[in-house]
Amino acid sequence: MGFGASSGCRLPGGPVEFVKRERWAAELASVEASDGLAVTASVRHQDTPYDALLMSGIDRREARERVPDTVNSILDAWRKN
Repeated sequence: MGFGASSGCRLPGGPVEFVKRERWAAELASVEASDGLAVTASVRHQDTPYDALLMSGIDRREARERVPDTVNSILDAWRKN
């Protein structure tokens, strides 16, 4: 059984508008997630010794393992304000 009058399903704007709203919500969630990743990366590079660690020869994985407490502290402080 599909959408429409015969299914008894009543959606504001009909099924096309419902799909558009759902797609928009998914796209917004995707943008918010990517924005969060970008902010996290910015904090990692700007406010921690991450780049200096890389330049000193430490591999990326280990450098990332050394800075998350600092990154999270900064992000938490921003969220509280």
